[in-house]
Amino acid sequence: MSGIRQAMAVGIVMVVMSRWRQSSQTTRCIMIVIASLFHTSALIAFVFVIASWRISIIFRILALIAFVAGGALLSTSLIFYSDNIAFYQDAYITSEQSIVSPGALIHVALIWIPAFAFVIFRRRMSGYVTDPRLLHMGAWFTLLLVIIYFLSSTVASRLTLYLYFVPMLFYPAFVDSYAPSKRAGITFFIVVGHFAILAIWLFFANNANAHIPYRNLLFEY
Repeated sequence: MSGIRQAMAVGIVMVVMSRWRQSSQTTRCIMIVIASLFHTSALIAFVFVIASWRISIIFRILALIAFVAGGALLSTSLIFYSDNIAFYQDAYITSEQSIVSPGALIHVALIWIPAFAFVIFRRRMSGYVTDPRLLHMGAWFTLLLVIIYFLSSTVASRLTLYLYFVPMLFYPAFVDSYAPSKRAGITFFIVVGHFAILAIWLFFANNANAHIPYRNLLFEY
């Protein structure tokens, strides 16, 4: 059920990201709050709202501090959020039996690789990215996931879900930055590479044999 709720929250956040340039800060905030009603983790998307605020860097830092302070307030004052935050903190970080996600490094890598590639090829891709400012913010935030991974692999894995827009913005722009004659080959390589990752996960994940949804119905009978 938690996965279903977070999928709903991620879907709403992705809608916000898809219309980032056309939306006002007020609209973004409202949509993120709605997403957080399904899963509290969606509140992390406010980081992008603050980072994109067209004010001086000092005021953005102050706004980020206010956001962290507000999160701390929510964790103690509002029952809806405080219970969830307390549960996740105990389950993912502070408890001696905190949940560990062995596959989190792969999840982070699937976002980190296009983010790192964007940092390298950003000049080449200039003019091809639909929202370069958003992709730039997402790329830098993705690099922080490497640090978060060592604090809590499960938290890092969950946060990658809100960064799906990074590869969604990067890969089309990366392909378009090449001559038309080369685009089909590059697209084929990207698709086959991701399909191989999916196939390996489905067949060789450490819990593939025990978890029925990982099985293929065609091979069950």
